[in-house]
Order: sequence, then C-alpha cells, then structure tokens
Amino acid sequence: AAGVSPGQICYLNSGGDTERKVNSCLGQWAIRQKTEFMQLMMLSRSEAEFFNSSTVIMRHLRELQSGGEPVSMLVYGLTLTGVGLMAGEYFKIPAVGFNLQPSSLPSDDKEWTAVQAIDATGIKALEDFEKAWFTSQRSLEFCKVFSERNPFAFFNIDKIRGWFGLPPCDTRVLLRERRSPVVIPMR
Repeated sequence: AAGVSPGQICYLNSGGDTERKVNSCLGQWAIRQKTEFMQLMMLSRSEAEFFNSSTVIMRHLRELQSGGEPVSMLVYGLTLTGVGLMAGEYFKIPAVGFNLQPSSLPSDDKEWTAVQAIDATGIKALEDFEKAWFTSQRSLEFCKVFSERNPFAFFNIDKIRGWFGLPPCDTRVLLRERRSPVVIPMR
C-alpha cells in the first residue's frame, strides 16, 4: 500500500514459566481431567494466569512509544485480552485480538457453548447437570469475572488498570462496547 512503511513484529518475553506450570503435577492432573468443570476452570483462568506479566508489557510499550518508531498496533492473544485492551487504551494504540479458541468469545447464541459437553461418566443425570452448569457462555462469564476481578488476588485486572490510572472494567463488556476486532483463523 502506498505510504505504508514496512513494519516489524516485536516479541517480548514477559516473565513467568508457562511450560513449568503446565508440566507440574497439578498442571498435568488438570489437563488429564475429562470433565466440563475442569475445562471451564482452565478456560476461565487463562487470562488471570498471565496478569503478572502486565507490568513488563506496559514498561516495554512505554519504552517503545518514547523511541523513534512507536508501536502502531497491538495484537494480543487469548491469554492477554484484558492486558492487550488495557495497553491499547492507555497508549491510544489500536488493539486487535488473535484467538485460536473461538468458544471463549462471548455470544448470546444458546448453541455457542464455551466448553463442549463431554460424556465421560455415562451417567445421564450427571452428564445433564454438567452440561447445564459448566458449558455455557454464562458459566464462563461468571467464572472469568471471579478469576480476573478477584479482590483477594494481588494481580487482578481492576487493580492493574488502576495502576495506570484507568477505571475498572469487565473485559468481555469492553470487547463488546469497543467492537474490538478479533481475528479467528478458521477454514
């Protein structure tokens, strides 16, 4: 395109050790579980597990913004949606999601479940209970709000936003209000 200079992609190692956490005894146990409840818990915690990287990301962006070639767009993944939106808001940079887990995106469609039902026990009453309580977008929203806005957690999205002078917000509501673009690579 005319007038558009070639850009670059910057990778930032923002701390933490996802591999160590996933490969821990608890991580391996959780991954092996074949219940809707555990799948919902892991999906609902996917962002909160990365909140401790937020200050590293914001510091790095501040350095880039004060340099000769400031960042013109942020692309965040599933695990950094709230932090990506916050960074875009704070630095006034467009933020775009890249999501390989489309079921995590909010929807009012009753058929659009956050977690697929798993028939692991063969006990109809139990399977119906799990499907009713642990697969819906509403269940995911409830669990995400608790995970991400937990007042007892040192890193919660409202507290992090406050560190940067931004008001508290619900990430899922913010996505809807801003009509924030999300790329979902699908066939």
